[in-house]
Amino acid sequence: MGGVANLSYICMNVKNDSALMNNEITVKIGDLCLDRSWKNWHKNMFFFNLLKVIKKEIVVYSKWKDNLYRVSRLIGQSLTSNNLEQAFLLNMIAIEALLTEQGDKYTEVLPKRIEAFIGWVGYWNRRNYKEEIKSVYKKRCEYIHDGNDKHIEIKDLLFTDDLLFNILSNLVSHTKIFKSKKDIIVFTTKVSAENVLGVVGNKSKIRPKTLHFFSRRYTDDDYKKI
Repeated sequence: MGGVANLSYICMNVKNDSALMNNEITVKIGDLCLDRSWKNWHKNMFFFNLLKVIKKEIVVYSKWKDNLYRVSRLIGQSLTSNNLEQAFLLNMIAIEALLTEQGDKYTEVLPKRIEAFIGWVGYWNRRNYKEEIKSVYKKRCEYIHDGNDKHIEIKDLLFTDDLLFNILSNLVSHTKIFKSKKDIIVFTTKVSAENVLGVVGNKSKIRPKTLHFFSRRYTDDDYKKI
């Protein structure tokens, strides 16, 4: 399991986990049954850590806790939306909420900050993630500023789904390192500096060796509708 299907749990109100095992919901790709298999899979993932952060059982800065909760709700709204443009925009807002701050030049900082988390995997260069990130951000701007949504495609939505899953998973799985957005910005700046010096990929001295990456294989049908 990976990608969109495993982001689906965020559709639930993460402040109230008492009923998680008795719910079924429909998401963009298939149905999600919150059953024992789902629970066992997420024991090795980050959902339960996310609950602990929001319930203050894992301590991070208060603003960051609130940010994680808001992002989770945004992703949940995206996953349960059958409107392509709306779901895509919600994903972009969630990515920006996790990785950017006021005054950033988004087209410059987004690829660098995302690269810090997943640039060590072969997909980064093979799929040309840097240019793909710039492309989806351009489509976001066209939609926000000009109301132009004609270039937004399902592949853009699924790409941002996968980005969000991996970024959020790594953030919540490393709360000792990332207790605030400032921690994220400092971390990504250091990784970018390493890249300039030629210290790339798994050679990084800054990236924790426990970072992970999950990739979902989509079918032709997945690209036809949400």
